[in-house]
Amino acid sequence: MQRLHTLYSLLIVVAMSFTIACDDSDEVVTNDAGAEVAGATVAGTEAGTEAGTEAGTEAGTEAGTEAGTEVAGTEAGTEVAGTEAGTEVVEEREGPGDTEPTTCSGDYCPSARLSALNLPTTFDEATANGCRLASDKNGTGLSGLLALAGDVDTNSFVRPDENGEIQLVLLNHLAGWAEGTSGNDAGSLNANFYTGVQETDTDFMIDPVSFDQDGNPIIYFENTTVTDGLYLTPKSDFIVDLPLVENFPLSLRLSQTEVSGFVSTDDTGFNMTEGVLGGYLTKDAIVELIEGINTVCAGDMPPELCSTVSSFLSGDANQDLALLVPLIGGFDSAVAADGNVSACSGDSPDCNAISVCILLEMSSVNITGVASEE
Repeated sequence: MQRLHTLYSLLIVVAMSFTIACDDSDEVVTNDAGAEVAGATVAGTEAGTEAGTEAGTEAGTEAGTEAGTEVAGTEAGTEVAGTEAGTEVVEEREGPGDTEPTTCSGDYCPSARLSALNLPTTFDEATANGCRLASDKNGTGLSGLLALAGDVDTNSFVRPDENGEIQLVLLNHLAGWAEGTSGNDAGSLNANFYTGVQETDTDFMIDPVSFDQDGNPIIYFENTTVTDGLYLTPKSDFIVDLPLVENFPLSLRLSQTEVSGFVSTDDTGFNMTEGVLGGYLTKDAIVELIEGINTVCAGDMPPELCSTVSSFLSGDANQDLALLVPLIGGFDSAVAADGNVSACSGDSPDCNAISVCILLEMSSVNITGVASEE
């Protein structure tokens, strides 16, 4: 079985992981109309936002209200809280109710494995599924980036193939959740992520590269909570590496990212449905991505896909940036040095990021321990 031993380098060729640079500071997200939303982002449409911002007219308000109401809904646990200058203001997600007490046991109880991975392709789809990014595109820019690589089935990364093997095994342990307690009673948790080694359908071991030299998890979210069944992390920066094809990396360093989803427990661990990962791919991160692709394609045995990307990548990352960003729709967010994020138009000098939303699910697993190093 394929092992993922280059997880924590700049690129991981055939894996996906989350490298957390912990930052528990509270951020204020602002929209184009100047509204500030603590802990939530703007979900109005471009038409409503622009109309409300330019004139604050009744037409702008109606445009923002009508479009946002159609897609925001309550399906993903969010509520429309009202309108302001033609822009929808959306409350934070709310869980369906407290979980059942955990019944699993062991050092890594409760745990789960990433089992579904999807990318919304339209604003309406993203908003209906709980994406709340400070952007007129609401996190759909990544689907345009993947389209450059052809028809990519992201679910195939995390589901067993015809031989029962999983290409990407990403494990999540909610450390600190005591056996016999519900989510509401669990308190503040550490959401530790590990590269996994598959043993059976439900039994996995942790790849030792998941730990630093002191034996601590490299990938983690401190102060994660499961309140009324809602899993919620603080905002942090991390890397998502998607295994598009063998030996071809798509390394995404996302900023100001938050993970949420609805959690249930069972005898094995925990499950997550309607999971949402939202963050921002900044200009510097895109340069890193291009440099990684150029390195692979300049190697002795470049993957076949390099013949396709070579048509729009010159080998100079900064030069290629100017060509690549317009191909995927341009920047749609501004990430400031202090971490504040706001929506913006592509011609604004402050625009420096592409919003990214990933829809995910997790399934309960049993982590049996740490695999031996080879």
